[in-house]
Amino acid sequence: MQERIPLVAHACMRIDRWLQTRRHVLVVSFALAALVLAPALAVFHDDPRGVDDDWSISLMLSGRVGATTPCLFVNAVVSYISLGINALLPSVNGFYALEFVLSLLSMACLLAWALFWRHRLGPSIVASGTIFLTLAGVTIGSNFTYVAALCFIAGCATLISNAASARSVAPYPLGVILVMMGCALRWEIALLLVPACAVALVFVSRGVLSSSDHETHAMGSRLRPIAMALIGCLALAAFDLAIWQQPENREWSLYSSARSSAVDYTLRQYDDVRHELEPRGISETDYGLVQSWVFADPEVFDRDVLQVIGAQRAVQTPSVGRTILNAGAHLIESCRKLLMVMLVTCAAYVLDERRRGRATKAILLSMLCFAVLCCAEYAYVYSDGRVPDRVVTPLFLCAALGMTLSGLCERDVRQDARHSRNDGAPRAAMGMAALSVTCILVTCLWGGTLLLPHASLQKLGHNLNQRSYVPQSAILSYERNHPDEVFAWDATGYAWGFEGAYGLDIIPDDDMLLRNFTLGGWAEGSPALKARRRRYGIDNLLKGLVDNPKVRLVTYDTSTADKLVAYLDEHYAADARYEVVDAIAGQTDDATAYIIRFYESG
Repeated sequence: MQERIPLVAHACMRIDRWLQTRRHVLVVSFALAALVLAPALAVFHDDPRGVDDDWSISLMLSGRVGATTPCLFVNAVVSYISLGINALLPSVNGFYALEFVLSLLSMACLLAWALFWRHRLGPSIVASGTIFLTLAGVTIGSNFTYVAALCFIAGCATLISNAASARSVAPYPLGVILVMMGCALRWEIALLLVPACAVALVFVSRGVLSSSDHETHAMGSRLRPIAMALIGCLALAAFDLAIWQQPENREWSLYSSARSSAVDYTLRQYDDVRHELEPRGISETDYGLVQSWVFADPEVFDRDVLQVIGAQRAVQTPSVGRTILNAGAHLIESCRKLLMVMLVTCAAYVLDERRRGRATKAILLSMLCFAVLCCAEYAYVYSDGRVPDRVVTPLFLCAALGMTLSGLCERDVRQDARHSRNDGAPRAAMGMAALSVTCILVTCLWGGTLLLPHASLQKLGHNLNQRSYVPQSAILSYERNHPDEVFAWDATGYAWGFEGAYGLDIIPDDDMLLRNFTLGGWAEGSPALKARRRRYGIDNLLKGLVDNPKVRLVTYDTSTADKLVAYLDEHYAADARYEVVDAIAGQTDDATAYIIRFYESG
């Protein structure tokens, strides 16, 4: 008498059989990715931690006020693609549109990879963990480092899975494009992720080559897409290098490198380096302003001066052992969700490999290999003094991906396919497939739930037609009522009062862009910024505070004005003074914004 199959088990078997068709897996993957990311179209990027320069990148690549300069942070190809999108669709933010499309493709590829290997739990855990830990970063925060990492991870999963199986689901050209775009968006994060992917490829190649002579002969053609991706990345790097060799761009690049060394790291106290700085004409006031991101004065803060200031970096050289201990303590304290995902991934990996009869020693050796590699890279990044989540999270997720990929090869695909076609397949295999699909569905539903509180139809309208957006800001209303004035913001004021007013994804109109500047930032020295300031005759913004009667300082802290008075007295004015023209209350956190005019007494 034939055993009666429970209704749930029968449904799982039908779903599993339906997913054997490549087209079906792709349809489901793209549908789920769209379901997760659709609310992002109606979201203002209002992450309280900020957007880590994405909004400023959008402004530079908006094509507004005639700016066509590529951006330092991304490859020139990404710059020109964004400029092209903004030229064709001026009502949208081209850079964010590009990030959204790349995130959609990346997420679909990861889901397709997980569904293809659904009889293993590891791929679904890695895909779900990646969505869980990076979704806020690529949507609410809209951080290009997260997007670059997601592209690179999804592309590598597609290409290495293609090397492991001739029947990989996602088309390999898409994997090539995602790897290239990951490198183009942020080549530093791609370089950090390459070692784990390279080790995974070695494991996969070894497994395939040991399976059969037929697979050995086919391995060359499977590695061809990876070679194409590598050549494509080198071509992107060569193109970017050529663009930045142009005189104006190269000058900005060198200046920005000096700026980064001076403002991105903690410097020693001025009294400790006075003997080095005073002979070069760098006063304590100058030194303090640079650390406050106030250096928009090419006559004083030229490249040589910034290099000298950057050389005063407070360097600590603890022992290797102490560095490792400190890095581990920081990881445990700051990245608990990430560590939980890693532990679950390791458990799934052990379960998958033991089900297929792999020796315990081989499993532990593979896990140890990726753990040592990942921890060594993390310790290196930690020793450099900069370990934000957008760097640490992709690093560990890529190690989890590499470990999971290392156990995949063609013979496992054939074995799983035989199980799937047989109604009498082992319950463990069917249960694993059902658990994998369930895990993916739960993660996708969670993703939509995460974004919905940040979304609204009104925001959707503003995102799709940015010219319809009028910021509700008392400061910007003041600016509209004073069309002849130019406004110079300090770093904090700009982030709170200007970026915050536009929801961090709406590009201001030309008039607002032309009349608002910062007293220092990574765009300082760029050809586009120089051209904007030249329109108002203020090539030197700090000097213009006292020389140009139309320039106003906007700040939330009047001590900034006191520091600027001391600076102007040292360099330009015999007796610089300031007056508060207006005080605007009710902005961020009930803080008061001050509109300040500088003048020279007498």
